[in-house]
Amino acid sequence: MGASIRSNAGGYEFRPPLCEKVPGDRAGAENRGPATLDSARMTNRTRLLLLAGLALAALAQARDKPYDPAAEGYVVIGIAPGDYVVEISVGDADDKLWTGTKSRPAFAGRPKDGYIVARVPANTDLAITRIRPPGKRRSGWTWCRTTFTPLLKVAPGHVAYFADITYHWPEDFEPWFTTAIDFDRARAHVEANYPQLRGLIEQGEWRTVRPQTGCGANGSVS
Repeated sequence: MGASIRSNAGGYEFRPPLCEKVPGDRAGAENRGPATLDSARMTNRTRLLLLAGLALAALAQARDKPYDPAAEGYVVIGIAPGDYVVEISVGDADDKLWTGTKSRPAFAGRPKDGYIVARVPANTDLAITRIRPPGKRRSGWTWCRTTFTPLLKVAPGHVAYFADITYHWPEDFEPWFTTAIDFDRARAHVEANYPQLRGLIEQGEWRTVRPQTGCGANGSVS
């Protein structure tokens, strides 16, 4: 098993052995009657819907609050493919590792016209922790320990563009990303779509870290 890591201007590729998803209680499921299984499925579905509703309500409530430039800023990131759902989470980072400190992401959603422009807590270690392609053919991917992801931080009241990130995810591989900088294009997008942020965008600095929160979310046992 090998890994090749390049600088922030590039990306990396990592091909591990495939991980088998945890099968769960198969034997127990076979011994239950149809009515019991249907009831269990309905209960689980109800729980998932409730949790999703609570998360969406919390995010909507946070967006409805007035912008506080003393405690918040904006991150601007180009994302491709443009139909991926991206999660940016809050945590603490040292030289190598990032650890999440909140269960709810600071941002979760798809880019608009190729860009995420997200209001986030300022002076906070933010990591891109999860991506999810459209449809049901694939579940999402959560970064964990062996792979690197961007670490972002924005100062209070600032609007920071970091990079254009392109994700590559062939079958039977873990995803990796490549990066490029196109500040003029990012600025044009912000000024065309977010008039309240005109004249504020600046180039941000970022690095890569290994998240150690969310391990096991990709079907592996950790």
